[in-house]
This record gives sequence, C-alpha cells and structure tokens, in this order.
Amino acid sequence: MIGLGLPTTDEIDLRLPQAVEHELLAILDEENVRYGRIIEFSVGAGDWAIYSVAVGTTSLAIGRLSRALATFLERHKGKSVKVNLRRETFETKGYSVAEVEKLLEAVSKAKQADLEQWKRSTQRGEPPEAPRDK
Repeated sequence: MIGLGLPTTDEIDLRLPQAVEHELLAILDEENVRYGRIIEFSVGAGDWAIYSVAVGTTSLAIGRLSRALATFLERHKGKSVKVNLRRETFETKGYSVAEVEKLLEAVSKAKQADLEQWKRSTQRGEPPEAPRDK
C-alpha cells in the first residue's frame, strides 16, 4: 500500500508484506530510489514492513519509483498495489511503467497539497493538524 506519509516531508509511505520485502528493496536499490525503514509499534504491524520513500516533486524520483513498482508488479502478476490519498483509496493491478508513473504523479500532487496546507496553517500561527487517513 502506498500512503501520503507525514504532511511535513516530501516522502510517501510504502507498506508491503514482509514476504516480498527483500525483493522489492533490491528493485528499489537497482533504480536508486531513496528509502528508509519506519518502525511501527501497533497490533498486527508484524506482518508488514513500512518504508518512507523520497519522491519530492521531481519526475526523476517518480520515474525511478514507477519503474521499480512496475518491475515488481510484472514479476508478481495478479498482485496489486493499494494507494491511499487520504480521501480516496484505490487499487492497481498489472500496470505498465507509464501507468504506474501516472499514478505516482497523482500521489505526488496530493503530497504537495498536504505540504502546502501544513505550511499555510503554521504561517498563520494556528496549531497545525495533520490530515488523517480514512
């Protein structure tokens, strides 16, 4: 599952089953995608590995992640990726690199909107509220 992560960074969250963790990380490494492990202490978290992935707003970073996810999906036909954009959640299955890139551009735009909302609320002196996932 891909989520928007914290509203204060240019990173998204990538939550994946631990059974495929090493394979997907190897693909991310091949594509030079920056990521870091997130430690989650909650019930049921043991089945999932969570990573923060730097996407920013550059098409280079989005392109690299798109190729990595498309490669992974190609190797695992029939498996899918869920995307959570706070107000909208959808699932992709068997997408090409171009289709995954288009999807990640939508994620990047939603991420930028989060960052802008965060900046506006902190500049007005209001206590910032992080958007909540459904």
